[in-house]
Amino acid sequence: MSYTEYRYAPPFRGVTRALILIYVGIFLMQSLLSFGLRASGMPAGINQLEYFFALSTDMVLRGFIWQIFTYQFLHGGLLHLLFNSLALWLFGSELENHWGSKRFLKFYLLCGTGAGVFIFLLPLLLQQPSGITLG
Repeated sequence: MSYTEYRYAPPFRGVTRALILIYVGIFLMQSLLSFGLRASGMPAGINQLEYFFALSTDMVLRGFIWQIFTYQFLHGGLLHLLFNSLALWLFGSELENHWGSKRFLKFYLLCGTGAGVFIFLLPLLLQQPSGITLG
């Protein structure tokens, strides 16, 4: 099915839908943890979920290598989540329809992990301090 066959928008199903629902679920956990920290009077900062799963070159060098993969499922705010989800729905649905779910998921995870490797290496190559990366 090509894009021209959609009446208004691509379908919301398959791997694309599952990824967006995972985004939303993880974002809700992030939000609840951040809300809990603020309600308890803790100073503003990253919550435990972000500490362990957002990408930081310094943390990867300490052994948190999973961050190269997991950062892609975290988001820095509601607009970040909405625009990433919109882009995934519009472009991912078309790729998933054309390639199939399995090939699209491999492509999605490979691109996200490849970007994570690049984000990890860039501060090392430029000899600059690293921050954290979400999404």
